[in-house]
Amino acid sequence: MEHRSESMMPYRGPYGSTVTLPRQLPADLRVFSTARIHPTKRAAHRRVAFKAYLALYRDGLLNDFLLPLVERDLEEEVKALLKDVEKRAGTASVTGQMNPWAPIGEADIWWCTEIAIDGLPPLHMITRTQPPNLPEHEFPTLYHPHRHPFKVGIRVADTVDLSVATIERRNNLLDGYFGRYTALG
Repeated sequence: MEHRSESMMPYRGPYGSTVTLPRQLPADLRVFSTARIHPTKRAAHRRVAFKAYLALYRDGLLNDFLLPLVERDLEEEVKALLKDVEKRAGTASVTGQMNPWAPIGEADIWWCTEIAIDGLPPLHMITRTQPPNLPEHEFPTLYHPHRHPFKVGIRVADTVDLSVATIERRNNLLDGYFGRYTALG
């Protein structure tokens, strides 16, 4: 359970919002903001979106359905792209890495990666594909609203044996600690 002091309570409003649109738009139509008068973040975001859409519509950059207008010389290219999109399959097959219910074969190779977060014991993530080795300057940082940022260390270990015998052996070692693990397969 986390203890929070009274001075660290989350902000409860009022809220404002700003939206910045792409550089292809004229400078006066790129940034829209609302004052901090809205009771929720969602209300502030809706208001600033409305302001942006209204300005773009009045400037003639959106049609009556609030969709971007396409220049006449690009219209044929856009139609060709849309026809290509319509031909695409609506579903995709899921690989074994993403399907936890896929049967485990005897020849499957599993990789173990150690993840260390400042102040916590290391975690081990086991995957069917080898994760990339990241240089230390590319390690992610986790941001907590009431604490300092946490640096995450990632070290790709070697392959790991996930046979039924290995899992049963680990069950015997950890039985009194965490309960029983079950082996699928």
